[in-house]
Amino acid sequence: MTKTITKYGIAALVAVLAMSTVAIALSQSAIAAPANKSAFGEAGVGAIASDGKFHTIVTGIIKTSTPSDLLVTHNQECTIHTGLNLDKNNEDLTSAIREDVRLRISDLDGSNERFINPVPLQPEVEADANVTMCGQAYHINTNILSTIFELCEFTKMLNNGTEVCREGDPIFESYIRTKAAHGWSWVVPNLGQGDHVIEVQAMLVKELDAVDDTNGKKGKATNTEGCTNDAGVDCVDTILEIGKRSLIVTEEKFASGI
Repeated sequence: MTKTITKYGIAALVAVLAMSTVAIALSQSAIAAPANKSAFGEAGVGAIASDGKFHTIVTGIIKTSTPSDLLVTHNQECTIHTGLNLDKNNEDLTSAIREDVRLRISDLDGSNERFINPVPLQPEVEADANVTMCGQAYHINTNILSTIFELCEFTKMLNNGTEVCREGDPIFESYIRTKAAHGWSWVVPNLGQGDHVIEVQAMLVKELDAVDDTNGKKGKATNTEGCTNDAGVDCVDTILEIGKRSLIVTEEKFASGI
């Protein structure tokens, strides 16, 4: 039996075919669009080595077919622990820590290495390529512990040498632990064509200058190397951990003045 397609049937068929063509076009567009966008990530949690060196925390490889400008965005979780353990001999302490990050771009063989300034600058202006991703300082300055110790000794003398305070007293142990997500974006102008390695590198800074103590507002630095209190606990604890992190690279066309 032969069926005849009416004009309405033909119109419906044309509409279906048209919708299918549009769907295919959209699908191809969705697949092709990310060609100039790349995303990379890391999920491992760990502390950055305290060796005064930069370490790569997330990296990816991109290919540019023509000279391009890039917008590079990095996001990460950051956990900071700053602790102070005081006693009668250690009453003025600072626990300071900071994570500096920088963007490194190079060819696959490691050549043509460059570090990107955190903001677009004129060629004659120089700037540190490092950015502080997260930081924290904790300072305590008191005379309470030494005063209590002196009171204990005075009371002991009045009681014919009888101890009135427990051995090792007084002590004061404290810490602050925070976790947050932070991000930064870099503009990379005039990147030549080819394959490029994009790396975000991080370095741990543990000295007091980690919080810029130029005006003395953060407290006095104390040399805590090998410092322990009467309870045998380290005077200063500083730990920085990084968590999940991402790196997104997008090809852009910025103004020629950048």
